[in-house]
Amino acid sequence: MWKHTFRGRALVFAVTACSCQAFLLLGYDQGVMSGLVGADNRFGRDFNHPDADMQGDIVALYDIGCIVGSILVFFIGEKFGRRWMLMAGGSIMVIGSIILATSTTIAQLIVGRIVTGIIIAGKRNKQFDSTSIPSRVCSGRHPRNASYPSGYSHYTGLMHSLADISKSIQEDLQGEKVTWRDFFSHGKLQNWRRMLLIVFIEIMQQFTGSNMINYYAPTVYESALHMSRNMSMILSGCTSLAYLVGATLPLFVMDRFGRRPLLMVSGAGLTLCFVMVAILLSFGRVQTAYGATAFIFLFQIFYGLGWLPVPWFYPSEISTTHLRSKSAAISSAVNWASVFVIVKITPIAIANINWRVFIVFAVLNFLWVPIIYFFYPETKGLELEDVNLLFAKGGFTGGVFSSRGRPVVPHQHAQEAGIEEKQQTGMIEDIRGS
Repeated sequence: MWKHTFRGRALVFAVTACSCQAFLLLGYDQGVMSGLVGADNRFGRDFNHPDADMQGDIVALYDIGCIVGSILVFFIGEKFGRRWMLMAGGSIMVIGSIILATSTTIAQLIVGRIVTGIIIAGKRNKQFDSTSIPSRVCSGRHPRNASYPSGYSHYTGLMHSLADISKSIQEDLQGEKVTWRDFFSHGKLQNWRRMLLIVFIEIMQQFTGSNMINYYAPTVYESALHMSRNMSMILSGCTSLAYLVGATLPLFVMDRFGRRPLLMVSGAGLTLCFVMVAILLSFGRVQTAYGATAFIFLFQIFYGLGWLPVPWFYPSEISTTHLRSKSAAISSAVNWASVFVIVKITPIAIANINWRVFIVFAVLNFLWVPIIYFFYPETKGLELEDVNLLFAKGGFTGGVFSSRGRPVVPHQHAQEAGIEEKQQTGMIEDIRGS
């Protein structure tokens, strides 16, 4: 087999490119399906113009395949490794694409979408890039030399840091074999609390209403905003460009402001945008419909600011070492299940309540802001040892509310270890003095 010779930055770019291929395929699927579904075109004529319910099935069953793929990753991902999962997925993707390209019935089309969905879930591996790329590049969470003292000449400090690392590993690796009981454990590691945070951030991400826009933008513009098909397609492309602009913003602000502020600002912005869309569409005029379009563009920018990136790496940041890959598979399955619900109900909702669907998602986005404020701790700048200390805090919110999201500050584990060392040293001196 061919072996690469990449090193350093070149290897980082190569790993990132491999991780991006699943999103490339996912984006292609969203673009193609949004252009096909609901239009009087060759697709509609070949498949007898499926109604809103069948349109939801055709699009959403792709996500059922993704759920199955995530479950497979949970059970066999660690056994075969990430590289083999990516390569095998690419090969089987060809088969699924052939099934789709040769479809003559809705049944064959659905089978092809399920097969490709299974592979996408295996290829969209959250762990591959986060475990292969240096942490300071991946999310900026760990400062340089974070686990070591400033000078190696400080022998005592070095031994302390090594002891911290060893202790952290021992706390995480309580057993080599992962069981379901581990996910429901409390204790010092608080695995159950971590899992709840991981699951709900994935649910909240999808129930912002983003995939209502991403999958059905032309349908939304045509049915809810009463625009022509041609104009709907043009605006759909512009919506994707706004999405791209929003997705670049976290590169500049994520490590400056942190995860919580971006999620809350993003959620507040999404609420405002959908409220304005609902108000403008309620007038039923062409002029106000164009104003609603502007707020949909702004929605994509706000979504890219916080709710797009954070749920992808936050689970890896708060998971314990021995549950990290399993947690990623579970979060992926929950994410796809949430996508399935949104994609399934969107055409039905638009057909029945039209612009009022924006009110539903506006209310949900409003609710996500206090949930983040009360329950989700800030992880910016924390080291691995700090994260375990973070979840050692008790209380209903784990100290998140009382500390305004910062129950643990960067390097706190080292500070507490230093205090403990001084106390032990003082006790030894007292004993010697007596």
